[in-house]
Amino acid sequence: MREDEEEQKARQKMHPWKRPAPWWLMVLALSNSVVQSGTAGVQIELFTNLACRRLQRPESMQESIALIDTYSLSQNNLSDLSPSFNIVDNHQILRAAFLVPESAITPCSSDPTAQAEVAKLSAVIATLAGLTSLATAAWWGSFSDRHGRTRVMGISAIGNTITSLSLVFVALYAERIPGGYWSPMIINAIISGVLGGGASSFAAPRAYLVDITTPENRSRTFSIVLGLALVGVAIGPILGSFVLRVTNHNILSVLYMATALTLIQTFFIWFVLPESLTVAQKRRASTRYKESPRSVDGRPRTCLTQLKYTFLEPLAVLFPERGSSGERRDWNLLMLATADGLMLLAATSTLGQFLYAISTFQWDAEYLGYCLSSIGFARATYLVLILPPVIEFAKNRRKNASAPSVSSESQPLLPDQDSTSRPSQRKAHESVFDLALARFSILVNTITFAILPFAPTGAIFILFISLGSFGSGLSPAVSSLAMELYTQKVVKDGRPVEAGKLYGAMSVVQAVFESVLGPPLYGLVYTATAATYPRAVFFVALGNAFVALTLLGFVRLPSDRIDDRADMT
Repeated sequence: MREDEEEQKARQKMHPWKRPAPWWLMVLALSNSVVQSGTAGVQIELFTNLACRRLQRPESMQESIALIDTYSLSQNNLSDLSPSFNIVDNHQILRAAFLVPESAITPCSSDPTAQAEVAKLSAVIATLAGLTSLATAAWWGSFSDRHGRTRVMGISAIGNTITSLSLVFVALYAERIPGGYWSPMIINAIISGVLGGGASSFAAPRAYLVDITTPENRSRTFSIVLGLALVGVAIGPILGSFVLRVTNHNILSVLYMATALTLIQTFFIWFVLPESLTVAQKRRASTRYKESPRSVDGRPRTCLTQLKYTFLEPLAVLFPERGSSGERRDWNLLMLATADGLMLLAATSTLGQFLYAISTFQWDAEYLGYCLSSIGFARATYLVLILPPVIEFAKNRRKNASAPSVSSESQPLLPDQDSTSRPSQRKAHESVFDLALARFSILVNTITFAILPFAPTGAIFILFISLGSFGSGLSPAVSSLAMELYTQKVVKDGRPVEAGKLYGAMSVVQAVFESVLGPPLYGLVYTATAATYPRAVFFVALGNAFVALTLLGFVRLPSDRIDDRADMT
């Protein structure tokens, strides 16, 4: 690995601004979550208003004339019909006839029919994005091993920019779009999924962190990065609510702001963010890809073969393999990924939860923004200020307690490591803590789902969700633990460690549960129960969390630990 060593030494001589480091992703996670959370409430309000306009729009010219007669055709009354009116002319009168008064939109927002319409649209968008990303996410994960993490993150950022532009387009021209406002959002969902969608934004950043961290500090780094993302979740709604207030509740101003930020973020990824993989690592991954049986003379055998190797084959890293010496199959990685997927499935109930809160506690977009901010601050405080010191303390304590036994063990280096490499054996106490943290996090989420439907006021509802912040350690724990289980599996078989392949496979699981199964499930649940028993969405999520906790209870750690830094790609 002399080429790797030379490139690593050259990197060390570079200016810190040109070297890969975790803080790069901290900045990226913060900015990305500011955009997403800052437009969340506005997006719900936009879809709700559009749904109300569609549901209350006059169906005939007679009804239109009646609507005009109801209002005096003066400048002031026409401005009530549409805020865009300044001059009275025939064209504007006809346009007003087909618009719903803004005063009618407010009571409509709590109408179960309008809420069901919003839930249905959100479910369709998420499902389409999930289905397309399901077919491409694992391929994008493997692509990042061959071409770099930043390339995949940059492509995903382009998809985010298209999403922001689509929302602006819908807000401006919803009345003129053939097929209504559903059409551009559906097209955008498909494009986003083809570009990897949320699944790629899951896999590439985690693989980036694996490339530049050690097993000892990995879960702590994951926690800090996720925590800063949640700082963005807290800042975004406040920023969005502030912009709404100073612009007299003009939702377009928030969408313009989000579009500008996504453009800046895309530029940052493509032209500023340093790549974590070395040229030699990408070359070796490309060689393995070309030598795989997916093609003959560089050409795909059949469409089915190509489908197998772009979608099904990457998932093989999660499934147990039959040992050559009669060993029992190891189901740990599959159970871990499934438990994580079930919690992502439960997380898709968030839209239904907030629709419940909007209807029950009469929230608007501004108040919803403040609610999201308080939740984001609570989770960010836990992940950035509380959890990392706890991880450091717990792991150091276990390390000191196990020092005599560890020092007596022989720790052979892997063949590809040199004398300056880190120890090749990962201490058991690190993974034990990660597994315990994952179980604790799911338990907290289970309790939260159980008590949320009984919150008597909006303030207590926010308090219960904020208490659920102590379950936010699940993602960093699972990300770190999955890498440990995967490394143990492939190094034992003499295969190279490919972080992009692992997280690409996990992103497929994420897409299945979070985008394909979750939105239609919770959309159907909320649509069916919105008028009768809207609390049902919480109990379905509770069932998901309970099954996930049960699965994680069967996960067992291997007895020996191998360092996954040995031969990354």
